[in-house]
Amino acid sequence: MLMLIRQVEPGKRLRVGFFINNEFLPVPDAESVVHALFEIATHREPVPPNSEMLGTLIEKYTAHGGDNV
Repeated sequence: MLMLIRQVEPGKRLRVGFFINNEFLPVPDAESVVHALFEIATHREPVPPNSEMLGTLIEKYTAHGGDNV
C-alpha cells in the first residue's frame, strides 16, 4: 500500500491510501506519476485498464519542460 499525501493549503494535508499492483513497483520519483496516482486514488480519474492508459494519464499531468519518468 502506498500513502499519497498532498498539501492542500499551508499546514493542511490530505492523505489517501492506495493499493498498487506489484508490476508498477517501484513507483518512479516523478511529480507527474504521483499526481496521476493521487487523482486515481481520490476517484477524480478512473483506474486505467492497462499500463498504456496509465502512461497517457501520467502524460496528462506532466509539466512541459519537466518530469523525467
